[in-house]
Amino acid sequence: MAYGDSKATSYTPNLLASLNAIPVSATVSAESDNLSIPGITLSGMMARYTSDLAARGSQDGMNYRFVLLTVGVNDVVAGLPPEATWRANFATLIDAIHAKFPAAKVGIARPWERGAALQAGMNSLATWIAAEVTPRAAWAFLGPDERVYLENGDNGTTYTDDGIHPNAAGQAVAASLWRTAMGY
Repeated sequence: MAYGDSKATSYTPNLLASLNAIPVSATVSAESDNLSIPGITLSGMMARYTSDLAARGSQDGMNYRFVLLTVGVNDVVAGLPPEATWRANFATLIDAIHAKFPAAKVGIARPWERGAALQAGMNSLATWIAAEVTPRAAWAFLGPDERVYLENGDNGTTYTDDGIHPNAAGQAVAASLWRTAMGY
């Protein structure tokens, strides 16, 4: 399941195609439930995650092995809340995802968006995300770092058309990085 902001929508088709290309002997069958909400912030996700997650899982016939979370870029753009607030909300969200899907591994991307004024916030989020993933390493893992692959040393020119969302080349890279982070 992909959950989060609009970026989660962009890589999902490439990732599914990549996973479904694995030989059958690897017993991988990838289906997706995409809960991406353009423009959503963590506080927005907090207001709706109970209803978002309620109809997912055994009720809809899906048995999630992974939940891939992309959140935070809109928080930086809107103005980050205090660290303690953001981290507490983030911990609540990922713990709720784990409680709903205890067999699933939860992967979390570190966000990036073009704009010099935003980079300190993006770096803070990456640190905060890593700090919350570390004590949950039995079931949570760090996914792609957009600050590395989307920025790509050229301020996002290669892998984005708008400095935010991955273009076709960026989507392919994101899918490959997610696949690697998932162990495939």
